[in-house]
Amino acid sequence: MSIKITQVLEQKYFTWALALILLSLVLWVGYQKGKQGREDLWTVDLSRIKADLVLTGVRYTRSENGRIRWVINAAGARFFDEKQLVKLDCVRMQFFTSQNQKVLVQADSGRYDLATEEMSVSGHVKVVSEKGDTLYTDTLHFSNARNLIWSRDRVRMKGGGMEIRGKGFEYYLGQGKFIIRKQKTVIQEGGKIGL
Repeated sequence: MSIKITQVLEQKYFTWALALILLSLVLWVGYQKGKQGREDLWTVDLSRIKADLVLTGVRYTRSENGRIRWVINAAGARFFDEKQLVKLDCVRMQFFTSQNQKVLVQADSGRYDLATEEMSVSGHVKVVSEKGDTLYTDTLHFSNARNLIWSRDRVRMKGGGMEIRGKGFEYYLGQGKFIIRKQKTVIQEGGKIGL
């Protein structure tokens, strides 16, 4: 019986201690608001993170001189007018090179800057050429002005009976020129390693 009374007393003291801590916290926040002249010390201005327009099933096509340059498909898009930014979910981009070849890019999410016409995608990034060569990386960037796709992250490319690993790549869409930076390994189909 004395054990139960002790437990009840300990629980009662714990409850009072917790209430005292919470009261102190509320008083401290009030003091800080008055001291700094701020009313938003612990509040969030949702207008800063809330999108101006939200769409699902988005398709955006970029054409120049009657020729399609690239197409973006996304499961969802959130437009932020003030930042000139579009955040995309489940991104699929298709680029058309000057040699009329297609390059497909897939990623979990992306950000498209409307002012600079540059895009970054991340999360399970996969780049597939028309020939079937496949490149994997963590993030990828695209510049419309430079007609360039690139990454500074680790990359792994499979195709043509071999696998190449490196850090960073560049693909010049206008020239069809592909460069893997800091190549680490080349593994041929039979398992031979070379540089």
